[in-house]
Amino acid sequence: MLTTLVVFTLALAPQDPLLGQLPKQDLGVQSFLQQYPEYDGRGIRVAVLDTGVDPGHPLLQRTSTGGRKIVDWYDATTDGRVSTSVGAEVGEQGTVLGMSGRLLQLGKWAPPGSRVFLGRVDGEFLPGGLNSRIESSRRDAWKREKRLFEEERLRQQALGESEGAQEASAKANPYESFEDPGPVYDLVVFHTDGHGFRVLLDADEDGDLDEESALGSFRETGDWATLGDEALLNYAVGIEADGQHVTLFFDTNGHGTHVAGIVAANGGPGERLNGLAPGAEIVSIKIGDGKFGGATSGFSIAKALDFAVEAGCQVANISFGGPSFFADGREPDAWVLEEATRRGLIVVTSAGNDGPTLTTVGAPGTARTALAIAAAVWPDTQKVNYGSIDPSPPVLFDFSSRGPLPTGDLGIDFTAPGAAVSPLPSWLLTHAENFNGTSMASPQVAGAVALLLSSAKAEGLSHSPARVYRALRLGAKALPNAAWVEQGHGVVQLTPSLEALRGLAGRDQVEQAFEVRVRNPFGDGGGIYERALPSEESFERTVQVTPIFAKEATNAEKAAFHRSFRIHPESSWIQAPEAVYLSGQGGRFRVRLHPQKLGKGLHSSRILLVDADAPKGAGPDLVIPVTLLQAESVTAEQDFELRRRFKLKPGQLQRTFVEVPHGAGFAKVVLRHQGEGLNEYRTGAGSVSGFRYAEERQKRGRFFLSHEQTAEQQVPVEAGTVLEYTVASRWATNRPSTVELWIRFQGLEGQHEEWQVPAGQGMAYMALKSPLRRENLKVSASLEGVATAVTAPWNIVPDPIRATIFGGYGLFYGVREWPVDVEENATRITLRMPRSIQTTEIREDLMLEIFDRNGKAIQRTILYEIDTALDPLEKGSYTFRLSYPSLGTEPLQGQYAGCEMRRATSKQKLDLYFNLQDLMAAEHAGSSVQIPFAGVRTVFTKLPDLEPLPAGSYYYGSLQCKAGSNTLLHQEIRVERPELPTVAGVAVAASGEQAEDPVAEARGAFEKLRLQEDADEDEMVAKAEAWVEADSQCPEAELARLEALTSAGRWQEARSKGLSFLGRFPDRVEAFMKLAAQWNRQIHSH
Repeated sequence: MLTTLVVFTLALAPQDPLLGQLPKQDLGVQSFLQQYPEYDGRGIRVAVLDTGVDPGHPLLQRTSTGGRKIVDWYDATTDGRVSTSVGAEVGEQGTVLGMSGRLLQLGKWAPPGSRVFLGRVDGEFLPGGLNSRIESSRRDAWKREKRLFEEERLRQQALGESEGAQEASAKANPYESFEDPGPVYDLVVFHTDGHGFRVLLDADEDGDLDEESALGSFRETGDWATLGDEALLNYAVGIEADGQHVTLFFDTNGHGTHVAGIVAANGGPGERLNGLAPGAEIVSIKIGDGKFGGATSGFSIAKALDFAVEAGCQVANISFGGPSFFADGREPDAWVLEEATRRGLIVVTSAGNDGPTLTTVGAPGTARTALAIAAAVWPDTQKVNYGSIDPSPPVLFDFSSRGPLPTGDLGIDFTAPGAAVSPLPSWLLTHAENFNGTSMASPQVAGAVALLLSSAKAEGLSHSPARVYRALRLGAKALPNAAWVEQGHGVVQLTPSLEALRGLAGRDQVEQAFEVRVRNPFGDGGGIYERALPSEESFERTVQVTPIFAKEATNAEKAAFHRSFRIHPESSWIQAPEAVYLSGQGGRFRVRLHPQKLGKGLHSSRILLVDADAPKGAGPDLVIPVTLLQAESVTAEQDFELRRRFKLKPGQLQRTFVEVPHGAGFAKVVLRHQGEGLNEYRTGAGSVSGFRYAEERQKRGRFFLSHEQTAEQQVPVEAGTVLEYTVASRWATNRPSTVELWIRFQGLEGQHEEWQVPAGQGMAYMALKSPLRRENLKVSASLEGVATAVTAPWNIVPDPIRATIFGGYGLFYGVREWPVDVEENATRITLRMPRSIQTTEIREDLMLEIFDRNGKAIQRTILYEIDTALDPLEKGSYTFRLSYPSLGTEPLQGQYAGCEMRRATSKQKLDLYFNLQDLMAAEHAGSSVQIPFAGVRTVFTKLPDLEPLPAGSYYYGSLQCKAGSNTLLHQEIRVERPELPTVAGVAVAASGEQAEDPVAEARGAFEKLRLQEDADEDEMVAKAEAWVEADSQCPEAELARLEALTSAGRWQEARSKGLSFLGRFPDRVEAFMKLAAQWNRQIHSH
């Protein structure tokens, strides 16, 4: 039997266990670099598409040859962009008024009379975790100062009626409440002869910029600085050609710096935390937008890959991704990955952290040209990063996503270590920490690819993306305890991969790409995947193979193509013809499968196609995965319940597959642990569906159980599919155990998918059926709010960051804006994307911004599948802006995604009745009902009086049925109450006394006092503060307070309160700067 892989032997060469902190020998890197020290990645440039990379980390400063480590930075998001469009002239004293209201001393950097541009950096620009730390630190300092002040006042009062005691009693307490605007840093852009623009940032917020470092654009200069000791944020800058926009470069999360360290950290020879390719250069490209919670925004991956190619990168690492509805490798950004690969970029991605169930690989790892990497852990890393005393053999992490794709493609390409101690940005106040995830496995392979490319360049070997992939596949080693669909082609091994690359060097043929098509239940793709077989009889599938030619290929080249392949199934239950030939039009062959030879469970194998004319050692040209599941079934006689008992050793997992019966909506799962000690179990439940989003059909769990303890979990299921429930025993601390598993299906069927009540109808009913067993139910229903369709027009605009990619493909936004008036504080609003193409396949890129009436962004979030709950909004007027990114304008012109806004109100519980007579009489409302097995009962309700709603709006709510603590049915309620046509010529006057307006009253009191010539200045301040308290979003009120404080000689207080003004009222620059100039003149003259 032909095979391309060898299995790991457990007698691994001994090494210092501490090398497992950032593991390299698991891929053979340590020995590779000892043998080939100059093949350490030098000459290779790796793009790290992530949350950014700390430009100042000591392990990310230099390559092994002494060159710059981070050679370029690009922000493909909105995260670090700062407007510096406000111009100013430097005064005679070398000062300029900053946008914080501080007077800035420029000193040596800009002479009097020179022109500069101004900006400000508020706390919202900083990473969320850093902002929280600064606020917490300042609050703690305030508490200490408050305590010292109060203790001193008590000591003075204890002196009796002395002069000091009287002064202490009379002295106002400056610590009544904690008031801090957060960090506000002034930014100044100035021009230098011969060096272009430079940027100054007031890192310690003292107005003295003469002491700060002036930074040039990072690409040209490599300059970076630290944002003061309080923040300790290392940053660099990019400056646009006109100086009126600056981008701050920093790691918004820590994830990106950690990933870059795994790829290419370099602390010199012998440094334990060196990355895999210490000689490689890094290009940091931010795709995780801190303003949107670290998610990708606005097709940032597409912009990033275009920049990576432009910047001369040969490798790109994307430790990002998420579930895809179809997961077929045909998502919109899959085209971008394929185009980048066509241009020579090798793209390595994380597979996802949604395991241990099958078919959980996330996009962009689903793309055909992406190398999707699974995560495993080796004994030394278990020992030194997790404290394991009895480590297991190398094992996949339970969280690591598994293949195959729903279309049958392998899904996983390779496996690598998924845990490492690696650098973190300085603002996290740590040098390096252990993180785990497929995010850590992907950069292992990216680093390995950099080593392989470095070797190929040094030896003059062909190193196209396809050739490198083939070499990696030939050199990989299989984990003995994992199926192909779990580990891909196995664990990357450096030296065997280089030997394979050398062996392929004599092969003149360019690596030919092929498209494999097999018709599967959930889509056509590159493998055979059957989850629910109608019987155990043998069956056949047709495999279609078509060559993929380059865009520039001529018809003559296509006509000349002819290849013959020998076919090698790897398992006896697979039959195939001995050979097949392919022309330029492709070819096909039949495969016969024999499930009767298999037991229950997962069966993963492969079919290898080897070029009959290729030299020995070239390995297969095509690897076609074959995945069959043999599922259990349950019947009414079993009460639709499955019971299993099995043994688990640390690091092992057990998969159970069961057909979901008709009528089931949930499965109640119970685990019982039997054995010594406290064991940790990680569980995963999931199915493959063409109907449901990932969160509606997948669920994970984590349980700590002692002997005879149980854990319960209710998981969503879909009738007619196969449910997988997998239990993984944690390798770090567990002991051998016996697990008892019960899976009991539950569910009700509603007469309709939604309980709709049309206009003009005040009574309604819904029939409920119990198809699985007799159920004693508690039924409840309520109306929860008003839903309104978003009908604002689409405005199509070019992407402001990168308008085109890959030579002219346009990037655009469809922008929708609409006003929202909130009439009560703490109003809860949810945006729903019902049945939207946007959220099925474009994932984390749909951006919502909410602005207050002054244009300040108060919320930013990404909209996800189905519902996205917003933070509660206070009473006021807002503008919602929703931006839909798109490759090209056609999807936007077709308005490919809708949106609905749901505004929660006080819940109105509905009275429920269980027969028509009680409904009509409005008697005997209740909540309890028993439905016999396969029986039906009807629920009736009478709706309360509801106000009519504008067109496009309706009342929403829900019906819920429970058996004990388990939900058996959750169904939405929709009540239509449209406004009646308006009668012409009739107006209805408001009745009753007009309510008092506290805002108008406070403003009027201030204006009245200001007109008095002898008005008391402190009273003016008090009236202005009352106006601010009544209307905190009013810029006129805030300006009045600052003006009153300035007039009263309270200049320092005015400056302190003015720090946050332009952050809150960005369109009032001119009025604020005039006031700030006044108090600064007074402060400096005194």
